[in-house]
Amino acid sequence: MSNIKEKLTFYEFILGAIIVILTIIGIIMILSSTIFNPSNPVELNTSIIIKQSFIAILGIGLLIFISTSNSVFNIIRSYVPLIMAFTFMILVSVYIFGKDINGAKRWINLPIINFSFQPSELAKIVVILYTAYYIEKYLNKSEKSIIWYLFFKKFFFHLAIIFGLIAFQPDLSTAVLVILTPITLLFIEIKDLKIKHIFLMMIFGIILLSILAKIEPYRWERIKSFYSGDNKEATNYQQWLTTIIIADGNIIKPNFKKSYKIGLPAKSNDFIFALIAEQLGFVLSTFVILLYMILSLIGFKLYFILKETFNKLVVLGIILSISFYTLIHLFVVLSIIPTTGIPLPFISSGGSSLIINMIAMGIVFNIINREKQLIEEYQEESTPIKSVYTEKIEKDLEYENIY
Repeated sequence: MSNIKEKLTFYEFILGAIIVILTIIGIIMILSSTIFNPSNPVELNTSIIIKQSFIAILGIGLLIFISTSNSVFNIIRSYVPLIMAFTFMILVSVYIFGKDINGAKRWINLPIINFSFQPSELAKIVVILYTAYYIEKYLNKSEKSIIWYLFFKKFFFHLAIIFGLIAFQPDLSTAVLVILTPITLLFIEIKDLKIKHIFLMMIFGIILLSILAKIEPYRWERIKSFYSGDNKEATNYQQWLTTIIIADGNIIKPNFKKSYKIGLPAKSNDFIFALIAEQLGFVLSTFVILLYMILSLIGFKLYFILKETFNKLVVLGIILSISFYTLIHLFVVLSIIPTTGIPLPFISSGGSSLIINMIAMGIVFNIINREKQLIEEYQEESTPIKSVYTEKIEKDLEYENIY
């Protein structure tokens, strides 16, 4: 048991270091994108730096608070269905009170603190909690019961609502990523799922995405131009620039003045890795990718160490979500797939993404600390760890069949 506790402490330290390093890199790259402005090299946009730094400090504060507060975690776990219902409502409110930017309503403006919040960022974490809640609730039922509840009743119906509310903002790429994580968790955890279920879901997903891509002309044109190689400078202008920018980067030596040469739209958020590759060079940009790979590996390690179904699924789901966002961002920047507008976790500018990711990692750290506490109790009382955990949960939590 002490060996497991040491591993958990080690993983906790590595995860914390990765988050801090990525956040610092993000602030540096955002600062660089504002200092070396091709349209006005002497102009420094201090507002975005101050805002991002403040959000980073606030996010780390929330991470520490959540990671050390068992009461917060207990409330979250006890009221997952209510949190899901709140997420429904806030996504609907985007269509009523949302701020329209370039024909899309994805943000709610909070005037008191002058902050625009993106509810889809909250949804990506809530669906993970909801998936863990549902799998734990029905895991011990028969195969027929599991398939019925998960595929034909509440769970997938609720996921479909979340998907639709985000997809029609419109934000199809985020909608896909939001539901990709819970579906992946199902395939990993539910052993009774058959190949036919996976195949049917893949066919359904391809058909649905094709229809949604066809509905919006700009999506279809972007896809056609990307795969045909025609007119990239117009339809896929940003990706055309990233290929030049990445190729222009050094191997080892960083060069923060390279952005004088060419101006990349959205270089502080949707295409920030191109800026990293250009200014930090091949070695350091590879190091950034390595950090995300280590984070993903630790997520799977924790999944196999943690004992409670809900906890292990939440941890794996959060790490998978971060990994999926990272992978799609890199694929876009490297021109492997068409432009999607997905930020790079902990690095891209944007308050909603950074705050939610910090809160999510706070939950991960809380679960790690709880597991270490249980190991200590086991060592002190020589009581089976499962019974200790069950006793604590029975005291702390009340599951309510709200849905």
